[in-house]
Amino acid sequence: MVDLDVEVDGTISVDEGHKLATQVERYVCRALKCVYDIVVHIEPYGHEDHHETFGMTEEMLNKNNAS
Repeated sequence: MVDLDVEVDGTISVDEGHKLATQVERYVCRALKCVYDIVVHIEPYGHEDHHETFGMTEEMLNKNNAS
């Protein structure tokens, strides 16, 4: 499974964002045959989600920040 964010111009329409997400999904699935599912999140340029953990546990994040 692949879960990724794609940053785009924040002024594009929802329809344009959906088309881009579909293109990215198709490209990744063709390029990586082992991918069975993909989720593409369309975000405006510069968007930061400070709560995103990228699959890391709280313990892993705390250990990483302590280094």
